[in-house]
Amino acid sequence: MNCPSCGLELATARLVCPRCGHALEFGPDQPGADANSATSPWARPDTEWEWGAKPGERTDAGAEAEPTVPVTGPAEPTVPVAADAEPTLAFGSPQQYLATSAGAGQPGAAGGFAPPPDGRPVPEPAQRSRRLLPALLLVVALVLAGGGLAATALQFGWLGAGGARPAQVMPATTLAYVQLDLDPSLAQKAQAWQFLRDLPEVKAAMASGQPDPRRLLWDAVSKAGDLGDDDFDTDVKPWLGNRVGFGVLGHDDRQTWLTAVQVTDEARAAAKLREWISTSQQDYDVTMRDGFALVTMSPDTSYVLAELDKGSLDANQRFRSDLDVLGDTGVLAGWVDLAALNDRLRETGSGAEAVKGRAAFALRFSANTLSFDGRLIGVDESLRSGITGAGELDQLPATTGAAVGVSGGAKSLELTWPQLGDDAETWLRQYGLEKADVAALLGRQLAISVPASALSGYFAEGPEIGLRVVSDDAERARTALHTLMGQLNGELEAQLVDRVDGDVLTVSTSSAYLAELGDGSARLGTSDSFTTALPNHARATSGFFVDLSAMDGKDDTGEYRDFVSALRSVGSEYVDEGPGAGSWSVRVVRD
Repeated sequence: MNCPSCGLELATARLVCPRCGHALEFGPDQPGADANSATSPWARPDTEWEWGAKPGERTDAGAEAEPTVPVTGPAEPTVPVAADAEPTLAFGSPQQYLATSAGAGQPGAAGGFAPPPDGRPVPEPAQRSRRLLPALLLVVALVLAGGGLAATALQFGWLGAGGARPAQVMPATTLAYVQLDLDPSLAQKAQAWQFLRDLPEVKAAMASGQPDPRRLLWDAVSKAGDLGDDDFDTDVKPWLGNRVGFGVLGHDDRQTWLTAVQVTDEARAAAKLREWISTSQQDYDVTMRDGFALVTMSPDTSYVLAELDKGSLDANQRFRSDLDVLGDTGVLAGWVDLAALNDRLRETGSGAEAVKGRAAFALRFSANTLSFDGRLIGVDESLRSGITGAGELDQLPATTGAAVGVSGGAKSLELTWPQLGDDAETWLRQYGLEKADVAALLGRQLAISVPASALSGYFAEGPEIGLRVVSDDAERARTALHTLMGQLNGELEAQLVDRVDGDVLTVSTSSAYLAELGDGSARLGTSDSFTTALPNHARATSGFFVDLSAMDGKDDTGEYRDFVSALRSVGSEYVDEGPGAGSWSVRVVRD
């Protein structure tokens, strides 16, 4: 058969075309589709990359493979591999690359993609869709450093993401905690380099053969503050580890803090940190504990150490379980005991009346996204609307440049009304509205949008803005909107044009955009930039989207032009996960 997309003649049944990546329509019940056959569509294509074989097994290259690296968090589905599937490209043993790492950079050269010991040539992968090659993206990211996966990983110490964590030297009574991990999982390291590859600092690091994240961080901190004449290679690198943690604790009716810096040489680290403290003239202490330098306010040192002796944050079961829910903690992660922190704040004269639950979050990379993901646990359940769809953002025109959507606004108003009190009633009377008017306007779904042309700065007759409301009383929603806008901005209200179609109210500042909002043209939900930025929009209660590719000025960003130009979109969403639980995500998407 031939690929229906590119026309390539396929000798065997496939799930995916090896040329263009088109998904082919095969099933397990197709004649000849034996799952145990190398020609089965369920067998892995011959050019797909593997992470490696199990310890002790032999790869096709004939060398013993490294243990596979488990990757947690969001991941693409994998295709089962038949026992006698077609050969896959594998890498040689660590010993092989250690012996030849000095000349990394050229195919077949030391440290590069060396040929298998038996002399067979290493096959080159066919061109594949990015969505179908997460493992290849990993390889590409590391190859950018100038060598093969194994050579690069071993040369720069990228394979080991284990070891002590800052939470192990944080007291169990820590109220809020953030950690920076420059030695995360192998997947995170590779995907970070891939996402950041166009930054000039990363390009320079790759070109130098020294892509050390600690150096990049040091350079950034050095630019932001005065660290004297210290040189990273001679004054910092010999003792600086890969992880830093920061914690907030309560002590004597105030908040105190603890910073834990991982070190590899305690004596040199203590000397240099104390030198910096002396130069800064700050009243800080440095204490060494289990491979970490603990920096505290001098009056609080004894309290912090005494709390740590009682138990560590890492032994706090709520802390561990909350982070476990996130999966891979990426390069930056944190945790907050919202209730305990609020209680301490109230003791100092601030804080809310009642706060429940905890929050955990992580900053992590995929091949083409940078995401800030978080989860709420055990929070107040009273504000749950139970309505999903993120304001039906996906029903906006595909030409949308930016939009924000909320689901269940009317129901949320009903739930919060008792807490709003008389002030809300007074405000409504001031604008000639009633509670029912606001409920109709908020509706079941509400989205505000601007077309992509608005982001480029070109307007025919002023900026275009659109409103789409799905309401139980769309006519009342229309009347309420005009009443409110007449009070707030009579000139803008006079520009509004609208239409009601059943339970849907659409409003705009131009007739052209109003028609676009209501016609049957392509919707935002068909846009890959949108669905990648908000993959869970159908389950979300709120969402936000910006088409970065439509923005002006991306070519005027100087040395950061390549990176900025590659950015496609940014989106955020909040998902109600059930009683007392929710999750959020903010994603930046690049080409």
